[in-house]
Amino acid sequence: MTAATKSLITYLIFVVAGAVGLYGWNATHTVPQTHELSWVIFGAVAGITGLIHLWLLKAGSGDVKVFIRIFMTATSIKLLIYLMAIVLYALTNTEKAFVFTFHFLVFYFFFTAVEVILLYSHLKPKK
Repeated sequence: MTAATKSLITYLIFVVAGAVGLYGWNATHTVPQTHELSWVIFGAVAGITGLIHLWLLKAGSGDVKVFIRIFMTATSIKLLIYLMAIVLYALTNTEKAFVFTFHFLVFYFFFTAVEVILLYSHLKPKK
């Protein structure tokens, strides 16, 4: 099994763990603390992060300087897209904006941490 395959399997385990956590949150909290789009947000963030992770794994096999540029570009574009989604939703649905933003940012930080950990373990120098 290649290192990229191990990384993707680990990522899928984290996606399942995040889905279980979201299900638990939605099942144990009241309507003001949950959002009807929480599964859509979760799926979008998981999907985008997964695709970018695949791209970064492929880029990691080449030059380190190129990888760093690609990583920074991908992270910046991803953050910009997420920020635009949050702002657009907040402007159109002000009464649910806080809960939407909270869900979005929790998923963003969760998946960004997972992505960085997996990339580090995949790309760390061999001793």
